[in-house]
Amino acid sequence: MGCSRKGRIWSYSRGTINQFIEWCDKVSVKLFNPNIDPEDIILKNSIKPKKVSKRPDGLYPISADWHSGIYKETENSITLSLNNRQFDLSSIDINVFEPTTEGNLRFSLETEAGNIVFEHSISTTERNEVLYYDFAIRKITNEHATLKFGSKIYLNIEEFFNKFPPIFWFADGSYLQGYEHIEFNEDVLLYPKENIINWNWDGVNLRHESENFGEIRTDSIQHFCFQKLIPEDFDIVYNDDNSGEIADIITIKNLAESIDVEFYHLKYAREGKVSNQINNFYEVCGQAQKSLVWKYKEGKEFIDHLIKREFKKQQENQTRLKKGDLEDLENLLDLAKRTKPINYDIYIVQPGLSKEEASDAILNLLGVTANHLKKEGNINLKVIASN
Repeated sequence: MGCSRKGRIWSYSRGTINQFIEWCDKVSVKLFNPNIDPEDIILKNSIKPKKVSKRPDGLYPISADWHSGIYKETENSITLSLNNRQFDLSSIDINVFEPTTEGNLRFSLETEAGNIVFEHSISTTERNEVLYYDFAIRKITNEHATLKFGSKIYLNIEEFFNKFPPIFWFADGSYLQGYEHIEFNEDVLLYPKENIINWNWDGVNLRHESENFGEIRTDSIQHFCFQKLIPEDFDIVYNDDNSGEIADIITIKNLAESIDVEFYHLKYAREGKVSNQINNFYEVCGQAQKSLVWKYKEGKEFIDHLIKREFKKQQENQTRLKKGDLEDLENLLDLAKRTKPINYDIYIVQPGLSKEEASDAILNLLGVTANHLKKEGNINLKVIASN
């Protein structure tokens, strides 16, 4: 059953005249019930864009993400040319740059050939007693870059972002795009402390996040995770680290009725120690939320992303595959093309958190992320920390 604010009520059900009359009788009971507030039903949890004259003060930005229109296209629909090299979406990261709780927001495009930093600002103009809102995105570093999106070539990359402004997500679950701030009117529960998975990280340098390629850093968080995951019953264990990544580690299990995928987002511990610093979680929660976009892409695009990045790494005489091989990925691509469903789980791995000592501020941030993943993608968030 659906309804509009103007008062129209409808149902896609089909049936006889008698069934229609019965449906109308049931609807009438609701319509004439004085205890039901229609404003509460329609507006309580609705999205309410609010025009703002500056970025929201006091809110910490945890991620920057592409305009939703970009994700409707394939990864190779975007080509960034920077320092005589070309990158498609599978090799570009977009991230918040030097995040703060006040002042203009900044974001960066990150590639193997260098980074480009941009600043987002909001302005207002009053004309004939009417207030008009506007935003601008300008490049604040000197790198010259062009961008091709579909058949359109943007010789000035700022033009692209002013047409397709990125989204800034904040720690409270709200986001800003252009000059519109969107808040969700819903109660978010603390992430249940008892649901946190605790590992023993003895021998791991908590300052070292990445295993790296080539010369492996065996005391890193990522290497430790690989040692945990490789013996498990996965067909693929994949190192997706670096620019353009979906997650730091991806595992895949091909089951009879589905393909089960896990994304592991890792983050080093500040000062290399277990503490209650919420700064350990801002970025990794943003990464977890960004990876949700793959829930809505076709499975073949996901597998193709992995194949493309592995093929490129093999050209450097290296590999991203810690378990399984390229042939296994190609077989999965064939299954995904036949629309075999893919199920996702998303993990945050932060050994800098003690399960027993987790603060309410951290549990609230994890709760916001868990709520977002569940609400938008019906995906459960799992958290791995220390004892």
